[in-house]
Amino acid sequence: MVYSSPKTNVYIFILLENFAFVLIKYFKKFGH
Repeated sequence: MVYSSPKTNVYIFILLENFAFVLIKYFKKFGH
């Protein structure tokens, strides 16, 4: 992975954000 590229950093950040959003959605679904 190339960490010096701003575009790559943004892409990784978006992936992590989407992954966290999905995790939160599942926790809310099965948490109750």
